[in-house]
Amino acid sequence: SVSGGAGDAKAVSPSELSPRPSSPTSAPLPLLTEKRSEESAEGVAEVLEYDQTRDENRAKAETEAEALSSHLSDKSRAAEQRAAAKAARAARTSAKAAAESAAVAARGARAASAAQTSLAATRALAAEISGAMHLDLGTHVVGPVGRAHFQAAVVLDTIGHLDAAVSHYQRFLAAAVGADDVRSIALAHGGIAVAKHRLADIEGGVAALERARNLLPGPPQAGCGEREARSRGNSREGSRG
Repeated sequence: SVSGGAGDAKAVSPSELSPRPSSPTSAPLPLLTEKRSEESAEGVAEVLEYDQTRDENRAKAETEAEALSSHLSDKSRAAEQRAAAKAARAARTSAKAAAESAAVAARGARAASAAQTSLAATRALAAEISGAMHLDLGTHVVGPVGRAHFQAAVVLDTIGHLDAAVSHYQRFLAAAVGADDVRSIALAHGGIAVAKHRLADIEGGVAALERARNLLPGPPQAGCGEREARSRGNSREGSRG
């Protein structure tokens, strides 16, 4: 003990100067540090794993989005190409149909024009034949039967019984050929031409018209009927019209 001074100081024992043992409830410092390091490492690993998973999911989503976008673009281009091809086919079909329609219309117009022209020429020749010939003089030589056929043909032609009119014109033609009367033969052919034109038999009408025209060079002279018939064509062959 130490003494002196104003008073005696309290004595300190050696046991009090030695370090005190740690509390039995507190862990040693190295163990706490190691535990905290392990927890920190696990947290870091979790964070890294989360980041990696997030990055992988993001990359996967971006890849899927790009693939979907590419697929949609391909489908859109394919649809556009199909639509363009369809429109082109429709345009070609429409143009072809229009061209065919125009061609048909043009052919119809030409045919109608030719028919009108031919019919007008046939009627003009028929009028010429009727005006140039004296029917009494042109039919008396064929006899009463030939005259009857001619009159029946004219009546039937007038009322529109054209097939029957052609038949009677042909019988009158046979009588005219039998009588070798060129003017009567021409008259028969003219009547047949008009009737066939009205029946829309344009070719038959034109053929009959040409036969009538070839047989009518002008007013015949007496006794020259046979010579005219031979010079202008065999009159009996003409009866086939």
